[in-house]
Amino acid sequence: EMLRSLVGSEMCIRDRYWIAILATFCPSIAAGARRLHDINKSGWWQLLVFTLIGLIPLVIWMATEGVKKKNKHGQPIKIKK
Repeated sequence: EMLRSLVGSEMCIRDRYWIAILATFCPSIAAGARRLHDINKSGWWQLLVFTLIGLIPLVIWMATEGVKKKNKHGQPIKIKK
């Protein structure tokens, strides 16, 4: 009860939830596409997330080290150590 009075009504909490979801959706898609481009895959492969079995290759690809040379998606990123 005290938490609701501090944060607002239930509808306000639900609205904030959806605003947060929408605010992070596009950047998440962009970061995923960049990561797949690092391993020379198309960003469209992210659609595999809608199939249960497709999560397996996506997790493997996201954990794979990127290629060190130029690929069809551009130059590799340079990380300063």
